[in-house]
Amino acid sequence: MTDEIFDVGEPLKQALVVVMASENGRDGWVPIPPEVVPEWVKEHGVMGRIVAGDVALHCGLEDSLHYRAATDDELRDLNQIRMGN
Repeated sequence: MTDEIFDVGEPLKQALVVVMASENGRDGWVPIPPEVVPEWVKEHGVMGRIVAGDVALHCGLEDSLHYRAATDDELRDLNQIRMGN
């Protein structure tokens, strides 16, 4: 998975966000690569909401997944996997 910084439009206020996706929005959350994150999820308002803890779903798209930011525990687990622990 590659790292991508989503620019929120303000200098020096950028963050690395791991976006998680799920088919049903309840379980089965998996991290997805930045190049797979739909453009509508990268919009400032949507990105702000998922970073704040909301789940995003595009009701107008038939096959839309549910998207949210990774939790601290998930980030810790992903980092341990990445480091080989």
